[in-house]
Amino acid sequence: MGTPSGLPANLNQTSREAVEFAEALMLSIGQSVVHVHKEIEGFVLNRLQAALLWEAWALQRDGEASCVRRPA
Repeated sequence: MGTPSGLPANLNQTSREAVEFAEALMLSIGQSVVHVHKEIEGFVLNRLQAALLWEAWALQRDGEASCVRRPA
């Protein structure tokens, strides 16, 4: 499965045909599709990545996990 890709679209003005075309195109190149059902702040993937980062910091802060830096 590829990286999920949001399809930018004005929810009130984009035709169903346009959404279906974009979805078929993304699937044909191995990408997953995320449908956003209402206007939100930010991109879905960025919001998920931010939540994972906050959780990683909390795990490190609480001594439940640590990170070893890779040599440059």
